[in-house]
Parts: sequence; structure tokens; C-alpha cells
Amino acid sequence: MYRPSFFCGIGLKALFWQGVKSHSIYMRKILLGGIFLLTAPLLGWAQAYKAPSALAREILQQSLQRRALKNLSGLDKKILYWEQLQKNQFRDLDITLQSYFLPSGTGVSAAERAENTRLLQAMTRHWLNLDFYVSQHKQTLQPHISARAIQGTPSYTHLVPPDARLVMVGEVHKQPWIQQEVIHLLEQLKAQHPQRNVYYASEFLFARPGEEISLLQEQDIEAFKVISSGYDDFLHRVFRTGVQVMGLETPHLRANKEQTENQPFFAAQQGWKAFSALGVRERNRYWEKQIRTLLQQDPSALIVLHAGHGHLNYTQLNSLSRLLNEFQPFVMEFSMHVSVNRLLDKTAPIASEVLNQGAHLKAQNPTEPVFYIRQVKNKQTARLMGCDVSIKAYAPRLSFELGQKGF
Repeated sequence: MYRPSFFCGIGLKALFWQGVKSHSIYMRKILLGGIFLLTAPLLGWAQAYKAPSALAREILQQSLQRRALKNLSGLDKKILYWEQLQKNQFRDLDITLQSYFLPSGTGVSAAERAENTRLLQAMTRHWLNLDFYVSQHKQTLQPHISARAIQGTPSYTHLVPPDARLVMVGEVHKQPWIQQEVIHLLEQLKAQHPQRNVYYASEFLFARPGEEISLLQEQDIEAFKVISSGYDDFLHRVFRTGVQVMGLETPHLRANKEQTENQPFFAAQQGWKAFSALGVRERNRYWEKQIRTLLQQDPSALIVLHAGHGHLNYTQLNSLSRLLNEFQPFVMEFSMHVSVNRLLDKTAPIASEVLNQGAHLKAQNPTEPVFYIRQVKNKQTARLMGCDVSIKAYAPRLSFELGQKGF
């Protein structure tokens, strides 16, 4: 059964785009203002969400409608922004938030679903506001972001502030080269700060139930590992660096782990608790409580918090970098040719000369890794870009894909 918003969209689509594409700004405002007034009673019938882009279209319609009612002269920039999003088919938004929209969950209460929907709306609205702001200030932000190509292990002690207490490392999961760089980071920080207690706090190890700070031993890996494969050897190497190891993941996810063996992951309870907007918020709050307790109890603590990008990025609502903001976290992101930070990649793409420099370094010495490092020079810009440092590994396709995707 079709919703009223569907018929409204069919009937007014031609008129809408005639207004948007009109060469007359005045005509744009009149036509769009009229359309938003006509569609206002039907917006409440619109579907809550199908995907981030579907929800974003509803939010933008409402935003433009309010602007049309209040001040037609304020529509120009929003209209141009809407045009660009339509041209891009909301691809950046869907890439950033899609995983939060996938879980369906079994046995989820109506109250939980309602709160989850509210969080999805808030996350989408937040991203749209941030993306719009960054798009309007791109030229102002770019000078605060530097990029260079290097060969060999990065000097993390020159990237991480010496007085940092909380270093957040965001990753794409199951990438051996990222795991190797995390080991290098731990070794360098441990050597730089021999008088401090260096901790590795991990999404990939469960916390013990009932413990405020869950410190584990190497023999606990098998019992407390979160992911069945791809991290065993890495976790053993973490212990061998001499740092103290802290399990972060919420214990209740262990109880739901077996459900995923006999049903689709995103339909299972574990899928809901792990990846829904509500589930991620609960997990992040649980991790926050442990990290906060440790920082308060150990003034000399230096914590390296290792998790997926979405848990740590400054631009994500309810991320650890926002929840623990008073400790001035330093956020690093590791990725390959796949874009995990659309705002940074759109605002400060890696310049062709830097990409070519990386390719030249790799050609000269193929056995040594090459990295592209983008460094944000101040915290205000970093909070808009999502991280303080972005490190991409060289890949033969990197230059081509960045160009094709319009970075």
C-alpha cells in the first residue's frame, strides 16, 4: 500500500525540479516555498526511514519548508546544497551511517524501537548539519590540514602529543597492516613514556562481568576474544609489548553470541545490540565508564583505545571522543583505499603530487610500506574532520579510486 508521501512526490516532482533548476533564483524561492507549504500536511505520513538517504530527504524537506515559511531570502545556499546531495544520491551519508540502519532485531520492545528511531533521526540530522557547514567553509578549513607520503614505520611519537592521556585508534576490521601499526604505536609510546602506565583498551576483548576495570592476562585471550578469527596472533603480540591490556566489550554481548550461528546476524539479538544506533550508544557508554574510571584512578595512565572508526570519530554522535571530551582525546584513523571518513576526504583530498610521491617511493623500494599521512593542525578543525591524524596505506588503486570518486 502506497503512502500519501509517495503520491505527493509523483505529483509534484516535475514542479519541484523545475523550481530547483530554474535560472531565476526568485522563481526558485516562490516555487519551492509553495511546494513545501502544500506538502507540509503530508510530511507526518512519510516513512520514518528506509535508509539514511530516505530519512535525510524527509529532514531536508522539513528544513527547507521552515526556511520558506520564515525567510525566502535564506534558501539559496540550502537549495544548492540539496542539489549537490541529489546529484551524489546521498552516497556519502549512506556510506557513513548505513550500518546503523540495518539491524532489525528479534524480541525488541516498542520503546527500544522508538528510541532507536529517535537516535537515527538525530544522527542523520547531525550529519546533514555538519556536512552543510563543512561544504560552506571548505576553503577556510583546507589550510589547517597537511598531507605527505612517507616510507617505513611512521614516527608516532611525533604525531601523538607527549602529554596525551587518551589516544584513540580507529580501524577497518581485520586488516593485518593496521594491526602491525597498532603494535608499532604501542611499542613507541611504551619506550617514550617509561615512567607511565601504558594501557591497551580493546573492542576486541570482552570485559569481565562486574569489574569496573577489566584487566586481562595473555591466557585470557581465548575465553574473552570477541571475534573468532583474525585477532588471536595480534592480541598475543599486544601482550608482548609490555602494556597492560583491558577488555572493553560489554559482557552481555557474549550471552547473545551463539544466536548468530543459526539466523541472519542483523536479525539476531546480537546484531541489534552490536550495531543498531541504540546498541552502539549502550556499548560506547559502557566503554566510556571503564575508561573514565581508569583515567581517574591512575593519573599517570596513557590509554590506547583501539576500536572501529564509528566508535571514535569526532563527528559521530555518542562517540567515545565526544563522551570523553574532557580528557582531550587524540584520534587517529587507519584505512586503505576505501573511504571511511567522507568529510575529510571531500574537504582535504590527498593531492595528486602526494599520491605520485607515494607511488615513486614504492617503486624505489617495493618491500617497504608506504603511507599517506594527513594531519589536522588544530582541535577545532579536527572535530569537524573527525580525527587528528588520518593514515592511509599505499595501494596501487588508491590514486585511481580517489580520482574516480571525486575526493
